[in-house]
Amino acid sequence: MMALSEHANLFSFLYDISKIKNSDELMTHCKDLQLAFASDDSLTSDINAVELYDEITVLQRRLNDTETNPRIVLEYICENQFVELLPNTYTSLRILLTLYVTAATGERSFSKLKIIKNYLRSQMSQDRLVGLAMISIEKELAYNMDMEEVVPNAKPRKVKF
Repeated sequence: MMALSEHANLFSFLYDISKIKNSDELMTHCKDLQLAFASDDSLTSDINAVELYDEITVLQRRLNDTETNPRIVLEYICENQFVELLPNTYTSLRILLTLYVTAATGERSFSKLKIIKNYLRSQMSQDRLVGLAMISIEKELAYNMDMEEVVPNAKPRKVKF
């Protein structure tokens, strides 16, 4: 729960860029984001707060109160080839959209791995283990797959008893 509240405090201003009208509030958010991504040994960061502030102000004028959720703004930046013009906004939006709020996905993967690689299958090759893990983790996709499309002209194996 703490990770979710930290995430909300840090990235909340990026969820709707056009709503922030107070420039002091925007600068505070930008500085907080810069500090969050500063490396421990120095104050260098992937994000420059002053530049991010300027970029967001420019974006606010360009977007003109249209829907500005993070995905739409990132698509706008990429489609119009503004990545080099708005590098801080691009980086912060990419971080926001790819950041896991919880570790549930990773934990789920490891619990599936325990089930798949048990004592009887300890001699399994790495490729087979990875394949089985992916099928187990993405079981909804596996159930909906058409096997005729995936493996064309597959002949059923005959088993002799």
